[in-house]
Amino acid sequence: MANYTYMPDQFMPDQTKNAILHHWGFDESDFISKAQTLENVAIAVIDAAVNLTALKASTNGAALLSDLCTSYVGAKLFEQVSNDDYESYVDNLMTGFWDTIKEIKEAQEKASITPEDEPENYSKGIMVF
Repeated sequence: MANYTYMPDQFMPDQTKNAILHHWGFDESDFISKAQTLENVAIAVIDAAVNLTALKASTNGAALLSDLCTSYVGAKLFEQVSNDDYESYVDNLMTGFWDTIKEIKEAQEKASITPEDEPENYSKGIMVF
């Protein structure tokens, strides 16, 4: 059983997961490790864009973080599979991810919630906006 911080243990269909495992020659533990790493990257990207502490504390913050991480991680896993069938799926997941981030940022700005750190304090590698 996976142990993700924000994502549900079954964050993608088994058939899709099996295709990814086969593509990379991964076993279950390799997949979980990769997904956990990508989940951490997703959190860093989210934290660079909005006030993560305020988001976590909001009424639906946990559900939003789960959805955002699931979208981000799924898209990044699909991106790495060289299969045209997943191209539009990746685009849809990332569009939804960034649209949600934008809505959170706008809501936080409207509520006068400022970022915890200036974006310059984050690694340039995750400044992908």
